[in-house]
Amino acid sequence: MRKLIVVALFLLPLSAAAQNVLWTALTEGNAAYVKGDADFPRLPPTRMTWAASQAPPFSILSCSDSRVPAELIFVRTVGELFVVRVAGNTPGTFDIASLQYAVANKWTRLIVVMAHSDCGAVKAAMAKDDSGLTDQLKALVKQIRDSGIERSDKPTPEQLRAAAEKNAKYAAGLVARSPVIKEALAAGTVKIIIAYYDVASGKAEQISEITSAE
Repeated sequence: MRKLIVVALFLLPLSAAAQNVLWTALTEGNAAYVKGDADFPRLPPTRMTWAASQAPPFSILSCSDSRVPAELIFVRTVGELFVVRVAGNTPGTFDIASLQYAVANKWTRLIVVMAHSDCGAVKAAMAKDDSGLTDQLKALVKQIRDSGIERSDKPTPEQLRAAAEKNAKYAAGLVARSPVIKEALAAGTVKIIIAYYDVASGKAEQISEITSAE
């Protein structure tokens, strides 16, 4: 049944309803993952199906953390997700360019910017002492701090989640304001969902969404 839904996604007209169906499909996959029902059958023929081209309707911007594998979290197989992973889901020039590529090729109809629990990059950005960080890591945590997160050397779980969510919303705003994606948002052909993933429970949930760039 899931494979029939996936095929139908490619045939849907570009509309808000279609974008809602896309997110529903991801949440159904996530529910299966939470229950431990992840299934990736027929991998060899699936690889061959997409060997010459791709058209993934979903793009995911998420953290490099080893506990946040988007394909497993949403139970999507070869050819279904266009994934950009960077520490703290902090999009730089090339990360945004990657998402622009997927949108410009008219594959992606839904972009998910996904924060997660216990994020090391967010913890580093919250900390008041940057000693030991490389110049590159300082640049990364600065971008997270630009989101307006609260600083604390010993954040509570609630403070850490609030910071991760605020950072994800900021990152989604950066993506939304990039030219190609801004145009797609204005045309209604793409929507951005901000999500939060709990590494313990395995559940991904929507926080908010962006349907137009400011």
